[in-house]
Amino acid sequence: MKVLLTGAAGFIGSHVADSYLLDICSAELEKVFKIEKPDIVNHHAARDPILDARINSQGLLNVLEYKGGV
Repeated sequence: MKVLLTGAAGFIGSHVADSYLLDICSAELEKVFKIEKPDIVNHHAARDPILDARINSQGLLNVLEYKGGV
């Protein structure tokens, strides 16, 4: 089973995979989904109140688009 973890720079995510970082707003995300084909997306990406909206809305839509959920 493959798992894609986002938000690895945060408290929870860093404890899940402290050396794994992924910017879910990056156009490179599509390559990750095409190559790795994760079975699960464990989404924890967020930074501060202003960036949270962008990361958690745009980023989540980006993740869902490549996973086939939108």
